[in-house]
Amino acid sequence: MFFGSGNIVFPLSLGRVSGDMWAFAMSGFFLTAVLVPFLGLMAIVLLKGDSKKFFNIITLSAEYLGSKMGIKNQLPSMIGSKLSAALQLFIISLIGPFGVIPRCISVSYGSYKYVDTALPEYIFAGIFIIVLLLLTFRQDKIIPIIGKFLTPIKFSLILLLIILGLYWAPSTNLPPCNAFNSFSSGAMNGYNTMDLTAAIFFAAAIMSFFRNTTKNTSENLLKDGFAACVIGAGILSAIYICFMYLGTKYANLICNAPEVEILPIIAQHALGPAASVAFSLTIVFSCLTTSVALTICWMDTLKSLNILENTPYFIKLIISLAISYFIAVFLGFGKILGIMGPILQYIYPVLILMTIAHIFREYSRTIQS
Repeated sequence: MFFGSGNIVFPLSLGRVSGDMWAFAMSGFFLTAVLVPFLGLMAIVLLKGDSKKFFNIITLSAEYLGSKMGIKNQLPSMIGSKLSAALQLFIISLIGPFGVIPRCISVSYGSYKYVDTALPEYIFAGIFIIVLLLLTFRQDKIIPIIGKFLTPIKFSLILLLIILGLYWAPSTNLPPCNAFNSFSSGAMNGYNTMDLTAAIFFAAAIMSFFRNTTKNTSENLLKDGFAACVIGAGILSAIYICFMYLGTKYANLICNAPEVEILPIIAQHALGPAASVAFSLTIVFSCLTTSVALTICWMDTLKSLNILENTPYFIKLIISLAISYFIAVFLGFGKILGIMGPILQYIYPVLILMTIAHIFREYSRTIQS
């Protein structure tokens, strides 16, 4: 669910420009693309999968400030709940139809275009959206399919590419780079994956799946949730390290390539033209998997916030995917990233503080009980 467009593009791109300081770039990237998102996952696990509670800290803060100011009516609570709902909607919009889903479409097309230049982007995006519509219409069966079938296939192909890519990697003299600049660039690119925002909503879906498919006690559900966090963080970290190192080894080959075409170029060099087609489709597959999960989270949030509650599910789904289609076709990866980057610089620190506050609060309650 996590391994989508940014998770493919950013570590490779960072490796390309980090030179001999790629380990510092990886450290910064690890901080914001692995550690912070999985702290977010742990926070939602401690909240027993209720992502709405994550944002309710704003309501509690407003009530606390109201009491300190001597306001005894319900106004602080009302303002806090409205702000909480607004922030929740804004964030899911960014990782849903207004941001990450269009970005997934753009990365998918950039990869596919490398092996087939004849298909226009607007047609490719239309096919992607139709497949996404079919997969998300029956969302109750999606999480088991992602976990049991799609993810193992995806990671097996990625592992094969990493092994063969490193084996056939050309010898490269790594240029000297600045350690601090590499670290800060890694941290900023980790922001751009938007995995903390995704984690807040993905964790709720994962915990719901655990709850519905097992008969575990609440304590065992927490253990399962934490185990999933640790395993997921370990797998992603290993892939990021390998991808970043691939970027450094192939830096001369991919120095002028668009970000979305880096992995197909490496695949073609390591495996030949025929195999590069398969790996371009793997990227499409990865982005589609993430888009499915994000679309489900978006639709669930609309339902929980009672937005367009009188509109049928299918109509809301079509409207949402149509928005993603037009943003992907008319803006593309670069412009989407340019719009979202400044927003994330302000939102991420707030979400990190909220995450840490929830972990301390819920962990203290667990210890006391």
